[in-house]
Amino acid sequence: MHRNNKLKAILKKVSEVIFSEDTSYGELQETLRSWRESLETYHEMDPDTPEYNENVYLDEGKAIATRWAALCIEDLVRTKRFVSAVKKAADSVLRKKPGTPATILYVGTGPFATLVLPLTQVFSPSEIQFDLIEVNNETFKLLKATIQSYGLEAYVRNYYCTDATRFKVENTDVDILLVECLQQALAREPQVKITENLVPQLKDDMILIPEDISLSLALLNTAQQQSFLLNTDPTREIDFYKIIDTVFSINKEVVLKNELSYDEHTVLISEDQLKDRNRISIFTEMTLFEDERLTYNESGLTIPWDITDYSTESQIHGVTLKYVTGSEPGLNIKIKKGPYEKAPKSNI
Repeated sequence: MHRNNKLKAILKKVSEVIFSEDTSYGELQETLRSWRESLETYHEMDPDTPEYNENVYLDEGKAIATRWAALCIEDLVRTKRFVSAVKKAADSVLRKKPGTPATILYVGTGPFATLVLPLTQVFSPSEIQFDLIEVNNETFKLLKATIQSYGLEAYVRNYYCTDATRFKVENTDVDILLVECLQQALAREPQVKITENLVPQLKDDMILIPEDISLSLALLNTAQQQSFLLNTDPTREIDFYKIIDTVFSINKEVVLKNELSYDEHTVLISEDQLKDRNRISIFTEMTLFEDERLTYNESGLTIPWDITDYSTESQIHGVTLKYVTGSEPGLNIKIKKGPYEKAPKSNI
């Protein structure tokens, strides 16, 4: 079989597996690994090539190196949920305007445009069109070569090798804005500033994916957590953590209303809340589109970011947090220690 035909056969299989409701974890794992390996073989990618291991450092965060961007395919649940979300969003757009393609502005494509290529197996070019943005030069070269290897040029309206935190949108006829430039707790990568830059430039009824990303402060019982992780009952209720406050969130509405909060935020923690819990963590939760979500520990994006184990600390009574942008985006966190303040006695 010609190697291009083999690539196309693997992509067809990827699409079938991702969009099937009956896909097993093992089948998803094997299919996505084969997809990555087939592309790396086709492009003769040597993961030790220095150019493929260089991050791109921006004024607003960093873009990860080509090698690591390629490996994101194998964050299995992440890939399946994101691709499914984009398909559902495209279906929604096509129902509203039949006969006109759903246009997708995809930022942070990586070398393989992972989150949109499976859609080419279920939609024609007259149904979906892509604008593709990638800032890493080496990654961008592979992106264009990947599209060409599948013969999918008719799906691509525009390519841009540019910093999306500063990009001025040329064609604002965009139905879906897909931004996937993030890590756990919105740290290091420029997801927030890209979203803040692009959303106001597009149509009010544009669909943003992820629709919402929230960072929350949670208290955990690590012994119960370990017991839960060792339990194979998928119906068992998660009861080892308690979310006590949302500390930062980003969605289309807060951007359009200019309500993104970069203010310092203090969460007080009572002695009663600390009972039976010994760790403070930041949880990342995402609504991608409608019922497609990523929650606790389902992806590398939603692994809890542990702040401290306070079983060995003295009298922690709060956490002060502030989301910052710039070259090192993420939460600045300060643990508040000291004696608990007793409530004043009532004279009543």
